[in-house]
Amino acid sequence: MKKRIKFRPVGGLVMIICCMAALSLGGCQLAYFFSGNGASLADYTIPKKDRVLVMVDSAPAYPMTIQAISSLCTRINDQLYQNKAASKLVPAFRLASLQQSNPTAYRQMTIAQVAAVMKADLVVYAFVQKFQVRLTSARQITRGYAVCAVKVVEKSGKRVWPENASEGFIVQAHVPPNLTRSQSTTAVQSRLLRKLSRRIARIFYLHENGYTPHPE
Repeated sequence: MKKRIKFRPVGGLVMIICCMAALSLGGCQLAYFFSGNGASLADYTIPKKDRVLVMVDSAPAYPMTIQAISSLCTRINDQLYQNKAASKLVPAFRLASLQQSNPTAYRQMTIAQVAAVMKADLVVYAFVQKFQVRLTSARQITRGYAVCAVKVVEKSGKRVWPENASEGFIVQAHVPPNLTRSQSTTAVQSRLLRKLSRRIARIFYLHENGYTPHPE
């Protein structure tokens, strides 16, 4: 009498799916996949039909220049577009023009009022609570640190994300200390802006944990 061979299709199916997923990844990504790092889903998905304004403000205690703010907005826009998180984006220079035309009036505007002027449906609002580029050890060492609270607001002014945090979703960036001859203050600021933009943008699209295609 022949023995019946029992198959376990579920386990085999999972293995096939895993292999197919792994084949779609590159070398470094493949290593992260099998080491269990996986991927993080978007915390908030931007509706495809919405025209998005990325708006950045800084705390009075840590004022950022209009140029730095515009650079951060541009970098976030680029990351959102490149990773297909949003396709309709208000150009950063338009917000900068509004700021420069009347700084006092701009500071008194609400997010909804700015959205109306920019003809945006949705605002990704980033409030930079701290932005420090420091010189220490008799000006021989440079380092940087930034903290930002991010939230998503509809054009009506209604906040839609996050729902359970009063100040927003906290994003941090840090540039380790290094000698000034290897790391100027300008370079520290650029790295902080680059790190903040990438980490803010990642809120809105699926990304692999631990894998960075370009150095921060």
